[in-house]
Amino acid sequence: MALAAALRPGETLPTEALTYPGAKSAARLLGLSIQAVAGDAHGLTPEALEKECASAGTPRVLYCMPTAHNPTVITLTPESRHAIVAIARRHNLGRTAPTLERLRSGHPRQRPGDLHQPHKELHG
Repeated sequence: MALAAALRPGETLPTEALTYPGAKSAARLLGLSIQAVAGDAHGLTPEALEKECASAGTPRVLYCMPTAHNPTVITLTPESRHAIVAIARRHNLGRTAPTLERLRSGHPRQRPGDLHQPHKELHG
């Protein structure tokens, strides 16, 4: 539901190269193009996301699983989380609610309000 509300058929949804199959199925059903964003042993890399935003024009929504990624169980480092949020803010990139919640909860010293942007959250 969130993807249908945020994106139109033909638009691009960036996500990890290997991601939750249900998200891929939903994107295909909605006529979205899935763009794999490179990662490393710790998941999606900020550099690859920045490159994707610069080369293809800023996508409108990011789908990623920064904590206990399905199916790999990879967890992003706190540094990568903060960098990805900074990139998302700079490019006005929305995040799905699971992405946002997991980015918020990934570091014990991080306050949930640090990443709160209610106008950019998608719930579905």
